[in-house]
Amino acid sequence: MERIGFYPAGGGVIFAEIQPLARADAKPLVLLERGNPGHHYAIIRRAHLAANICDREWDAMRRVLLWDSSQRRDFAHDESAGPGNAVQKTSAGRLGNTQIRLRGAVETYSDKH
Repeated sequence: MERIGFYPAGGGVIFAEIQPLARADAKPLVLLERGNPGHHYAIIRRAHLAANICDREWDAMRRVLLWDSSQRRDFAHDESAGPGNAVQKTSAGRLGNTQIRLRGAVETYSDKH
């Protein structure tokens, strides 16, 4: 992410390099064991807003998930064209031979053979 943007001002810029997966490399995702729970944390992004707004959202998340302050990552985005904020739950851990990363509502699975 080169620059964050929040609705309605927008202005966010993201660069991505996507390479196609060769059909021969494609393997089914098989999850037969639970694996290591890994680590979890919140990414809190804020632009042109009072910090107490994010503090209230963090407090709600922390109470529900039983997290402590070591699991909070704050980022101020003064370069944003407009005000806004986002609180994102991020988890990383192992499920058998498959690495799982969860960011918000998007799940990405990558085989680690």
